[in-house]
Amino acid sequence: MKIYLTKSIKGIGREGEVKNFPDGYAQNFIIKKGFGIVATPEVIKKASEKKLQQNQALENAEQKIVNTLAKLNGHEIKIKVQANEYGSLFSSIHKKDILNEIRLAGGGPINEQMFELDEPIKKTGQYPINLKYKIYSAKIKLMVQH
Repeated sequence: MKIYLTKSIKGIGREGEVKNFPDGYAQNFIIKKGFGIVATPEVIKKASEKKLQQNQALENAEQKIVNTLAKLNGHEIKIKVQANEYGSLFSSIHKKDILNEIRLAGGGPINEQMFELDEPIKKTGQYPINLKYKIYSAKIKLMVQH
């Protein structure tokens, strides 16, 4: 019996796949527990349309990220913080702080995993920050001021 999986089942299949199962297993386990439904032509057609929409949404999101990286390349971000007379910060600057400033400057769907920052910033000055997403990258200048 062909079954369209509505939920992922470890060791069996992922959500959205159409698989062949023995009739008893399909009726007594998969359908009964709500993991899948009988794969009729209508169900398969709706599933393929849903998958196509998900792929298009993923491509659109990826394009937004690429456009944002192109827009941010060479951009300068300024952060004002409290520091002592030697330039040491009272509170270090982390990825999330830089991310908030980028979002305020008009950055779009950027997340912390895109940053290449080895350790938090603890002194005033200018720092190059690299953003990477797959094969795309952008360099921004971070100015930490007192």
